[in-house]
Amino acid sequence: MEKSKDSINEALRSKLLHLFVPAFIGAVALGVSIYADFTYSTQTYTQRIGNLIIIIGAYISYRDVIKERFEVIDGDLIMYYDNIYKIVSLLYIIVGTALSGYGDILISKLQIHWKI
Repeated sequence: MEKSKDSINEALRSKLLHLFVPAFIGAVALGVSIYADFTYSTQTYTQRIGNLIIIIGAYISYRDVIKERFEVIDGDLIMYYDNIYKIVSLLYIIVGTALSGYGDILISKLQIHWKI
């Protein structure tokens, strides 16, 4: 019983360090860049932060691949994985790519709409 409790704690620690912390850093960086763009009337910070968000998404995806476990039972390959890594990494890569390509246009349109 003690071994399974340790493995659960290790899994939670790993998920915290390799999923939630990078996702939180990306979200905070995006918020700061949007704030900076509106404060300084520029359109570059949000576009540049898109690249960082892509890197964070790739890191989360990489950690998921490393954490996947495989087992062969009676000739069948059994894979254990956590879908949350795949969902968050895909979301970050899509959002980061969109911001990297169109962040300046998005911010300029929002600045015009909100008359900032």
